[in-house]
Amino acid sequence: GDAAAVGVSRFDVNSLCVVRVQIDAAINPGNSGGPVFNERGEVIGIAAAHLREASNIGYIIPCEVVTIFLDAYLNTPHPPALPL
Repeated sequence: GDAAAVGVSRFDVNSLCVVRVQIDAAINPGNSGGPVFNERGEVIGIAAAHLREASNIGYIIPCEVVTIFLDAYLNTPHPPALPL
């Protein structure tokens, strides 16, 4: 698909207490888990969700949050199962 820079609308916390960023771009079904780029082509997060009843609103998980999660998960001897 086409990559485009996105604008940040607001910060939010989802029902699992994960920090996410609302962006002014739709995230199409099947694109969750893909990278989101800023205007300089740098990855700023992972596409996480979209609002079905709204157009051009999506949510990303910032790279900093993903890094903290992965570091904790990979350095825990017996990490708990991830909720799906």
